[in-house]
Amino acid sequence: NYVFRAARRAKKWEHQADELVTKSRNSPGERAESKAAVELLRVADDAADDLEEGVFLLTLFDQLSPAADGSISVTPQCRDPLRELADLLVCTAQEYLKAVENARHISRGSSREEMGDFLSAVDNTISLEHEIDDAHRRTKASILTFSSDHRQLHLFTEFADTLESASDAMMRAALMLRDYVLGEVITR
Repeated sequence: NYVFRAARRAKKWEHQADELVTKSRNSPGERAESKAAVELLRVADDAADDLEEGVFLLTLFDQLSPAADGSISVTPQCRDPLRELADLLVCTAQEYLKAVENARHISRGSSREEMGDFLSAVDNTISLEHEIDDAHRRTKASILTFSSDHRQLHLFTEFADTLESASDAMMRAALMLRDYVLGEVITR
């Protein structure tokens, strides 16, 4: 099953993120950039934790009584906002990854285009997080139309909350990365 494979991968990636945080905390160095990197990794790890939890919650949906076609019987009024929320989170993760990848190549001598690509990815991460806040509210409002059992309702709301929390963590990490690049990297 795709969801269970994704859950195993997410658990592995989250464990790797935890290891990076632990390794960075245990590395010697008192420079401000070392502290900034540790804090950035910690916040990015929060996103990995939330994403791993979200995929785990998806595996629990499979354990509920599915409909005849194998799907969970959630009304379209609930399913559609949740799908929108998940789609926006994918876009947010992609933009955050662009910001991280662009930041790896930024230096004092970087071109205007390189800096523009980096800042654009950060801005897009922030904008998408605001869109996710709105989609999260629409998802919460859709609960009024929820016609499934209380177990599905609980998983549904936990999943929506976890996606929103992951986007918050990615936005915080993108802002920290921006501040670090603008305040430390390009001034060297």
